[in-house]
This record gives sequence, structure tokens and C-alpha cells, in this order.
Amino acid sequence: MIDVQQGTYSRWENGTLEPSLEAIVKLAKLFDTTTDYLLGKTIYSTLDVVPHPITRIDLKKLKGFNKTELDDLKFAIVMHGIKNHFTAFDYMDELVSEYNLDEEEQEILRTLFKEVYEYFNAD
Repeated sequence: MIDVQQGTYSRWENGTLEPSLEAIVKLAKLFDTTTDYLLGKTIYSTLDVVPHPITRIDLKKLKGFNKTELDDLKFAIVMHGIKNHFTAFDYMDELVSEYNLDEEEQEILRTLFKEVYEYFNAD
């Protein structure tokens, strides 16, 4: 999403490397917030005031999603998780129930959640 290798991201998390200004700007855009918020200079975040992005996605059309739409859904899953501190697979079950997804749609959603989980939990 921001074109950063997993090892670089891990070093940011561990405090052994500071992100470049370019990376901070990309992260701010990705999370729809300010660089000041990411740097701890303000308590304001647009995450707190922006409508939940998953509400703008019609999961009943999931089978026909192109790559961009699937990526948008992954981003919405990540944003919802950050904002609500959820367990990803519990949320997947909620979406399956809420949208009454069939087996094929459930498999697509399961794959997306797995990709999001693996991305953020890779060593």
C-alpha cells in the first residue's frame, strides 16, 4: 500500500529505524490523517471523524469486484480494525451474517481477511 518492505516496517515498529518524511506523508494519506497526528503532535485524527469506509462498499457485489475494489475492501477492513480494535475473523463473521453472503462470497472474503492478517503478522 505504501511500497515499504516488511523488514523496514518491522524496524519502524521496533524503533530501530525512523520512517522517512516521504513514508510519513504516505502513511498519513493511507490512514486519512495528518502527519502531526502520526508524529504525536496532536490528538486529532480524521479516523475519529471520517465515516466508516466499509459502509460505502456493497458486499453483495463481491463476486464481481475487480482488483482495485478488492484492495479497497482490504483497506476498509484494516481501517475498521484500527478504529475499533476488533479481532479480524470475528468481524468477518459479522459481515457474512449482515450481508447474507453465499459460500463463494464467503470464500472471497475469507481470502481477503487472510491476506490482511498475513500482511500485518509476517515476520
